Amino acid sequence: YDSVYKMDVAREDLINYPLQLLGTVSEMINKESAYELRIYFMNEPGIDAGGLGKEFISELFEGLKTKMQFKEYSNGLYR
Repeated sequence: YDSVYKMDVAREDLINYPLQLLGTVSEMINKESAYELRIYFMNEPGIDAGGLGKEFISELFEGLKTKMQFKEYSNGLYR
């Protein structure tokens, strides 16, 4: 088993195609039995020592929230 899945991502895809990216990540982690995700943003310097992966997850879920039109309620939950 390869415990690391490496992924090159264009930042604009996080906004334009968040559902597809989530599906890709899910498939590869299950298929590859990977438990660690290393992200590399295209055309940007940086080595993922944890920070880029966290940024990817955060921006991915922001993209999902926008694309799926979730609304935040006063209690902090989304629907």
